Amino acid sequence: PAHEQVEKDAAVFFGCEQTLFFANGFAANHAVMTALPAPHDVILFDALIHASLRDGIQANPAKHLRVAHNDVNAFEDALKIHSDKTNSTCWVVIESVYSMDGDIAPLDAIVKLCQCYNAILIVDEAHATGVFGEQGKGMTHGLHAPNLISIHTCGKGLGVAGALVCGDTSIIQ
Repeated sequence: PAHEQVEKDAAVFFGCEQTLFFANGFAANHAVMTALPAPHDVILFDALIHASLRDGIQANPAKHLRVAHNDVNAFEDALKIHSDKTNSTCWVVIESVYSMDGDIAPLDAIVKLCQCYNAILIVDEAHATGVFGEQGKGMTHGLHAPNLISIHTCGKGLGVAGALVCGDTSIIQ
């Protein structure tokens, strides 16, 4: 019951339909990347994403392609090539704030690309949660983008253990 209450409260706080609580960010990132993309899908990931996301991507049999860091044109080129395939979904994986350099993803442009190519966007908010966005809700807060999954690590800016995967009910279920 305590975890269910945290998930309900977090959904309200982050402004999403539903959340799923994990023990830590690694577990959340690994679970999302291994459970959601199907083997016939394509995962396009930013070259500087966190190692835990890469570990999950490597564990998934889906085709995966590294895209130049924060390069909107490179993401679009990859989406043009891979989004036309029937029975496959493109998954775009980025961080909102990158931990090593502290640079910020071009979220608005990436969201538009994902909408245009019907791709699912996964955003690791580990370094934005508690710091960026209204009341520390992260960089994705208020985007109202379809097919958006955000992952919020609780152990950094929020100062508690755990991580939350936020998205539509169909994704979380």
